[in-house]
Amino acid sequence: KSRAIQHVVSTFAGLDLHNRLALVVPDCEFREGLRSVLVDALSERFHNRRFSLVDASMASADLGRGHVDEKALDKTEASELVESGNDGMEESRELDEPADTEWLLFDTIHQMDGLERLIVIGIGLDSVIHENTPDSQGGDGNTAPSTLETRSMLYRSVTRAHLMVVVVNEFLRGGW
Repeated sequence: KSRAIQHVVSTFAGLDLHNRLALVVPDCEFREGLRSVLVDALSERFHNRRFSLVDASMASADLGRGHVDEKALDKTEASELVESGNDGMEESRELDEPADTEWLLFDTIHQMDGLERLIVIGIGLDSVIHENTPDSQGGDGNTAPSTLETRSMLYRSVTRAHLMVVVVNEFLRGGW
Protein backbone atom coordinates (compact mmCIF):
# COMPACT_ATOMS: atom_id res chain seq x y z
CA LYS A 1 0.00 0.00 0.00
CA SER A 2 2.64 2.51 0.99
CA ARG A 3 5.85 0.73 -0.06
CA ALA A 4 6.54 3.22 -2.86
CA ILE A 5 6.37 6.11 -0.39
CA GLN A 6 8.58 4.15 2.01
CA HIS A 7 11.09 3.77 -0.84
CA VAL A 8 11.07 7.55 -1.39
CA VAL A 9 11.45 8.26 2.35
CA SER A 10 14.34 5.76 2.59
CA THR A 11 16.07 7.06 -0.55
CA PHE A 12 15.84 10.69 0.55
CA ALA A 13 16.16 10.31 4.32
CA GLY A 14 15.56 13.60 6.07
CA LEU A 15 13.89 15.28 3.09
CA ASP A 16 10.72 17.18 3.94
CA LEU A 17 8.21 15.92 1.38
CA HIS A 18 5.85 18.87 1.81
CA ASN A 19 4.47 19.56 -1.68
CA ARG A 20 7.40 17.74 -3.28
CA LEU A 21 5.77 14.35 -3.82
CA ALA A 22 2.86 13.72 -6.19
CA LEU A 23 0.77 10.58 -6.17
CA VAL A 24 -0.85 10.39 -9.60
CA VAL A 25 -3.82 8.13 -10.38
CA PRO A 26 -5.85 7.52 -13.57
CA ASP A 27 -9.25 8.95 -12.61
CA CYS A 28 -11.47 10.28 -9.83
CA GLU A 29 -13.08 6.92 -9.09
CA PHE A 30 -9.68 5.29 -8.60
CA ARG A 31 -8.52 8.23 -6.44
CA GLU A 32 -11.52 8.08 -4.12
CA GLY A 33 -11.28 4.30 -3.82
CA LEU A 34 -7.61 4.55 -2.82
CA ARG A 35 -7.87 7.56 -0.51
CA SER A 36 -9.03 5.89 2.72
CA VAL A 37 -6.74 2.88 2.24
CA LEU A 38 -3.80 5.19 1.64
CA VAL A 39 -4.58 7.43 4.62
CA ASP A 40 -4.73 4.38 6.90
CA ALA A 41 -1.51 2.92 5.47
CA LEU A 42 0.35 6.22 5.86
CA SER A 43 -0.68 6.67 9.49
CA GLU A 44 0.19 3.04 10.26
CA ARG A 45 3.59 3.01 8.55
CA PHE A 46 4.85 6.53 9.28
CA HIS A 47 4.35 7.09 13.00
CA ASN A 48 6.89 9.91 13.18
CA ARG A 49 5.52 11.95 10.25
CA ARG A 50 2.26 13.70 9.49
CA PHE A 51 1.03 13.45 5.92
CA SER A 52 -2.02 15.11 4.42
CA LEU A 53 -3.35 14.28 0.95
CA VAL A 54 -4.19 17.43 -1.02
CA ASP A 55 -5.45 17.95 -4.55
CA ALA A 56 -3.54 19.66 -7.35
CA SER A 57 -5.28 23.02 -7.00
CA MET A 58 -4.59 23.25 -3.27
CA ALA A 59 -0.98 22.14 -3.69
CA SER A 60 -0.46 24.66 -6.49
CA ALA A 61 -1.80 27.50 -4.33
CA ASP A 62 0.76 26.78 -1.60
CA LEU A 63 3.47 29.44 -1.54
CA GLY A 64 5.62 27.58 0.95
CA ARG A 65 5.70 27.28 4.70
CA GLY A 66 5.63 30.58 6.49
CA HIS A 67 5.07 32.63 3.33
CA VAL A 68 2.50 35.39 3.44
CA ASP A 69 1.62 37.39 0.34
CA GLU A 70 1.63 40.80 1.98
CA LYS A 71 0.64 42.53 -1.26
CA ALA A 72 -2.69 40.66 -1.19
CA LEU A 73 -3.39 41.72 2.40
CA ASP A 74 -3.56 45.08 4.04
CA LYS A 75 -0.76 45.83 6.52
CA THR A 76 -2.85 45.00 9.59
CA GLU A 77 -3.90 41.57 8.26
CA ALA A 78 -0.35 40.74 7.14
CA SER A 79 1.22 41.62 10.49
CA GLU A 80 -1.44 39.61 12.35
CA LEU A 81 -0.74 36.56 10.19
CA VAL A 82 3.01 36.86 10.60
CA GLU A 83 2.73 37.36 14.36
CA SER A 84 0.41 34.39 14.74
CA GLY A 85 2.66 32.17 12.64
CA ASN A 86 -0.09 31.51 10.13
CA ASP A 87 1.23 30.47 6.74
CA GLY A 88 -1.52 32.17 4.74
CA MET A 89 -3.34 28.90 4.02
CA GLU A 90 -6.03 29.25 6.67
CA GLU A 91 -8.85 28.64 4.21
CA SER A 92 -7.41 25.44 2.74
CA ARG A 93 -5.72 23.94 5.78
CA GLU A 94 -7.74 22.40 8.52
CA LEU A 95 -7.60 24.50 11.67
CA ASP A 96 -6.21 21.62 13.72
CA GLU A 97 -3.55 20.64 11.15
CA PRO A 98 -0.07 20.90 12.73
CA ALA A 99 2.54 23.11 11.07
CA ASP A 100 4.82 20.13 10.41
CA THR A 101 2.22 18.34 8.27
CA GLU A 102 3.66 17.35 4.91
CA TRP A 103 1.28 17.75 1.99
CA LEU A 104 1.34 14.95 -0.56
CA LEU A 105 -0.26 15.95 -3.84
CA PHE A 106 -2.84 13.23 -4.57
CA ASP A 107 -4.81 13.71 -7.77
CA THR A 108 -5.61 12.42 -11.24
CA ILE A 109 -3.21 12.55 -14.16
CA HIS A 110 -5.51 15.05 -15.87
CA GLN A 111 -5.22 17.47 -12.93
CA MET A 112 -1.43 17.17 -13.11
CA ASP A 113 -1.21 18.51 -16.67
CA GLY A 114 1.27 21.38 -16.63
CA LEU A 115 2.40 20.65 -13.06
CA GLU A 116 5.65 19.10 -11.89
CA ARG A 117 6.98 17.86 -8.59
CA LEU A 118 10.35 16.69 -7.35
CA ILE A 119 9.12 13.11 -7.01
CA VAL A 120 6.15 11.44 -8.71
CA ILE A 121 4.54 8.10 -7.95
CA GLY A 122 2.24 6.91 -10.74
CA ILE A 123 -0.36 4.48 -9.42
CA GLY A 124 -2.63 2.24 -11.52
CA LEU A 125 -1.93 3.96 -14.83
CA ASP A 126 -1.44 0.76 -16.84
CA SER A 127 -4.04 -1.18 -18.80
CA VAL A 128 -4.02 -4.20 -21.09
CA ILE A 129 -2.63 -3.44 -24.55
CA HIS A 130 -4.38 -5.41 -27.28
CA GLU A 131 -1.62 -5.36 -29.89
CA ASN A 132 -3.26 -7.92 -32.17
CA THR A 133 -6.64 -6.21 -32.17
CA PRO A 134 -7.16 -3.72 -34.99
CA ASP A 135 -8.29 -0.24 -34.07
CA SER A 136 -11.29 1.50 -35.63
CA GLN A 137 -9.18 2.73 -38.58
CA GLY A 138 -7.92 -0.76 -39.40
CA GLY A 139 -4.46 -0.25 -37.83
CA ASP A 140 -2.86 -2.51 -35.28
CA GLY A 141 -3.69 -2.29 -31.57
CA ASN A 142 -0.79 0.11 -30.96
CA THR A 143 -2.89 2.98 -32.29
CA ALA A 144 -6.20 2.05 -30.63
CA PRO A 145 -7.55 4.89 -28.46
CA SER A 146 -7.29 2.85 -25.24
CA THR A 147 -3.65 1.99 -26.00
CA LEU A 148 -2.81 5.59 -26.78
CA GLU A 149 -4.49 6.76 -23.56
CA THR A 150 -2.51 4.22 -21.51
CA ARG A 151 0.74 5.33 -23.10
CA SER A 152 -0.22 8.96 -22.59
CA MET A 153 -0.96 8.51 -18.88
CA LEU A 154 2.32 6.69 -18.28
CA TYR A 155 4.31 9.25 -20.28
CA ARG A 156 2.64 12.21 -18.58
CA SER A 157 3.26 10.80 -15.10
CA VAL A 158 6.93 10.15 -15.85
CA THR A 159 7.45 13.63 -17.28
CA ARG A 160 5.92 15.35 -14.21
CA ALA A 161 8.98 14.42 -12.10
CA HIS A 162 12.16 16.43 -11.67
CA LEU A 163 14.20 13.82 -9.81
CA MET A 164 12.50 10.46 -9.29
CA VAL A 165 9.60 8.49 -10.71
CA VAL A 166 8.10 5.35 -9.20
CA VAL A 167 5.41 3.50 -11.15
CA VAL A 168 3.13 1.25 -9.11
CA ASN A 169 0.87 -1.15 -10.98
CA GLU A 170 -0.65 -4.53 -10.49
CA PHE A 171 0.61 -7.17 -12.91
CA LEU A 172 -1.51 -7.08 -16.05
CA ARG A 173 -0.88 -9.76 -18.62
CA GLY A 174 -0.51 -7.79 -21.84
CA GLY A 175 0.01 -4.48 -20.02
CA TRP A 176 3.00 -2.22 -20.25
